[in-house]
Amino acid sequence: KFAIANFAKNLLGVADNLQRAIDVASKEENPACEGLLKGVELTQNELTKVFDKFNIHKMDIMGTVFDPNYHQVVQEVPDKDKPAGTIVAEIQTGYMINDRILREAMVVVTKA
Repeated sequence: KFAIANFAKNLLGVADNLQRAIDVASKEENPACEGLLKGVELTQNELTKVFDKFNIHKMDIMGTVFDPNYHQVVQEVPDKDKPAGTIVAEIQTGYMINDRILREAMVVVTKA
């Protein structure tokens, strides 16, 4: 069930880089980038299918309260509208494999 955890952890960097490429290419207004963007998106979709097959998934954490078991705080920002410890930004996506943490999410939280 967890035998592939080390291998999967190494693939998370690939997933991160694919998302970075999509973020940058989607901001470009150059028509030549459209084909590249489509290819990177297809590659990311294939990787997501493989992750799903082995029950590896992203943590859905935005707006939740910080939990040191799942998150690593990298910055605190003042926000009077939200309770202290509310996650307001995700610096690095966290992943789970089955019911275990594969990688903690790096987050920005509110402070009192």
